[in-house]
Amino acid sequence: MHIDRRTMLAGTVAVAAAGAASGTRTVWAFDRNMTGATMTEQTNPLQTVLAYHEAWSNHDMDRAMRYIAENIICDAPAGRIEGAEAYRAFMGPFVKMLKSTKLLAAFGDDATAMIMYDTQTALVESGPGAEWLTIKNGKIVYSRFIFDRLPFEEARRKAQR
Repeated sequence: MHIDRRTMLAGTVAVAAAGAASGTRTVWAFDRNMTGATMTEQTNPLQTVLAYHEAWSNHDMDRAMRYIAENIICDAPAGRIEGAEAYRAFMGPFVKMLKSTKLLAAFGDDATAMIMYDTQTALVESGPGAEWLTIKNGKIVYSRFIFDRLPFEEARRKAQR
């Protein structure tokens, strides 16, 4: 089923509501020019990213790391992270303090995927984040990781008082 730009938002909302009611997940795959979307059961890059997100959301860093390339590059608010070991060291402490996560959006094309989510941690009630990821051969090779550090820094300062 092909969806044009005018109906994309309304369709996404309607399908998401129907999916939530039935307990199913809908995946949207966009072509490179963002001219339209095709609803599918699954797409490789997005499927990889959703599996990665599900793993770390359930505190399973070993499983999450199965989707990470050894030579991953991650550009995060704190700076560039290079390599799987450094990436695990970056994500590990966050995953340990994670209480819950809610997937807000997930989109993908033939090589990349973007997810947006909100997290609840031991430090903050709401810590939204987004990741734009490049996948090659079923592994995440690049991540542009975006989140607001300020609520976490304020919570840490408050805890130290």
